[in-house]
Amino acid sequence: MMNRIIAILLVFSSLGGYAQTEKDGEFKPTTRSEYDFVTVGYQIQLNTGLPMKSGYKLVNYEKCEFEHANVSTKALFREGDDKPCAIMLIYSERFQKPRYFCVPTKEADEELWKLYFASLEPQRLTNNSWLQYMTYCAGNTIMEKHHKDYE
Repeated sequence: MMNRIIAILLVFSSLGGYAQTEKDGEFKPTTRSEYDFVTVGYQIQLNTGLPMKSGYKLVNYEKCEFEHANVSTKALFREGDDKPCAIMLIYSERFQKPRYFCVPTKEADEELWKLYFASLEPQRLTNNSWLQYMTYCAGNTIMEKHHKDYE
């Protein structure tokens, strides 16, 4: 079980690699405000019909549909940047509210990584299969982005 959790955490951590650097090499780590938007603010925006957070855009990467759950992957971009500043994973089970996870950039503040890893604790979710669903979708997203980068 522990090996499975470690493998899953590694896959999710690698998503942060897609939110790494600008083409000119300047690194812009995920901010606390961006983390909060992904985990809380986006849901508020959807529920209230508010416009997108000023200075940002969201790009849909992948949606994986399963019998009892769905996982969507989105990337949060700062205006004018061509690399995401955070990755959003949205996990939803039938008859449950969606859960929003933020994968920060690799060099983001350690506090954000602690928050991210704490959000993955199994007792926070009702379905024990959720890690498998999220890992599958995260893996597909990584492979899709990797393939597009080399086309």
